Amino acid sequence: MASNPPSFDGIPEENIIRVTSYHRRDLDHAVLLIEHKQILGSIRQPSRDPLASLGPLQVLPAELLHEVCFLLDIQSLFRFRQVSRGTRNVVSSIRAYQKTAEHAPHTLRAILHTKIASWFTIRDLFQVLHTRDCSCCGAFGGFIFLPTFLRCCFWCVKEGKMPAVVSLDDVSYDNRWKSPDFLNSIPNLLDSIPTVRAKHGFYERCQIGARARRIVTMDDFIRLSEPWIGKKAARKAPFKELEFLPLMATTTLPHLDLASGKIQNVVSCSGCRLRLEQAPKESTEEIDARTLSEKCYSHDEFIAHFRQCHEAQKVWSLSRTDVDIAAKKSDFVRQGGYYPPRPIMRKTY
Repeated sequence: MASNPPSFDGIPEENIIRVTSYHRRDLDHAVLLIEHKQILGSIRQPSRDPLASLGPLQVLPAELLHEVCFLLDIQSLFRFRQVSRGTRNVVSSIRAYQKTAEHAPHTLRAILHTKIASWFTIRDLFQVLHTRDCSCCGAFGGFIFLPTFLRCCFWCVKEGKMPAVVSLDDVSYDNRWKSPDFLNSIPNLLDSIPTVRAKHGFYERCQIGARARRIVTMDDFIRLSEPWIGKKAARKAPFKELEFLPLMATTTLPHLDLASGKIQNVVSCSGCRLRLEQAPKESTEEIDARTLSEKCYSHDEFIAHFRQCHEAQKVWSLSRTDVDIAAKKSDFVRQGGYYPPRPIMRKTY
């Protein structure tokens, strides 16, 4: 007689997610990531003086001040916030700013660091924060594509499905480029299109270093260069083909569910990863397991997957015994897939 499938009804979903899934830290470090704990504290906190004066702005109602703040780009909003303790309190009291600073401080830091902040407002960012799915494929997305401020998943960025981007710092390295006047005008023209000034570092989970670059979308580049060289020539501009360029223009962004107030990051299945590591090399089973182990889920999607995944259910069952579940998980899962790069870079692109 066949045994009945195990029932997981009544078990808190948060417990299942905590035990049988893990967050892919390697994907976070494959894109632009700015970590600065001291600055993050100043982003989150209002002034210690709740009654600080706004000076001449004191006569304006709070609702009007908030509307003015919504019209400012993020860079200008931060400058306004730094004027005084009173303006810091005003900005910090805006719900969109509160939620963004609380749940996505690293994203805010990346936006400010790359200078793309002067092109979008805090309302734009808050809209993306509570948008759940990738704008390209419709899957759960844990990232934001900075040149266009679109929610995306890692794989759409990795596979080049987001709007094409180019680096303005690479075009001048090709001798076929015949418009020095245009090249000399680039610094002044950058103010007219959204430009991501990506930092140097490691991208795409590799040991190859990438130098700092100024990244724009191909559509904006064509519009920018058309008056000098024509649309046809702009499309044939001699850029280096760099697969990691879209990753340099992407950063992490969790999802905020406005209804529940809960924050979600993408998770992957510990059981599927364990199955991959136990599968025979170069077998069909390994191929299938790799496909499943690379998938990223929202919390709801993962619970649906868990009910069908026997390996994840085994991990959960082990956690209910005296077995040390941490010791049974693979090293990849314990590390979140992330192993810091070597300090010596052999080559920089």
